[in-house]
Amino acid sequence: YLWKDLFMMVEGQVMSPAWLNVISSVAPIVGLIISVQLLWVGVRRLAFISAAVCAVAFVALTSSSVRLAAGSLLLCIIAVKSTYGPLGTCASLIKAESFPTELRASAYGIVSVAAKIT
Repeated sequence: YLWKDLFMMVEGQVMSPAWLNVISSVAPIVGLIISVQLLWVGVRRLAFISAAVCAVAFVALTSSSVRLAAGSLLLCIIAVKSTYGPLGTCASLIKAESFPTELRASAYGIVSVAAKIT
């Protein structure tokens, strides 16, 4: 719940913090749409690029001048939130690529049986 607190700290608000939060909430979908266009670079590279964008935006958020201006704050938060979808998807794809289907299906079956027993 960091984002709403950061939106509340903005000086001379043009829009309400609620609207800023609503605007930034569409960023994960936008991030997925952008990342689909970048799949040609590979899943691991796309995960690295997304993590780098997120890290740069978080570093920018450590600056008080960025946090106190609505435009720069919104831009940084959109940059961070736009990496949510691609990073989660890339992590799932990397896991799927790492193990053969037989192993994944067997592990899922064992976990399902263990869950029913306990």
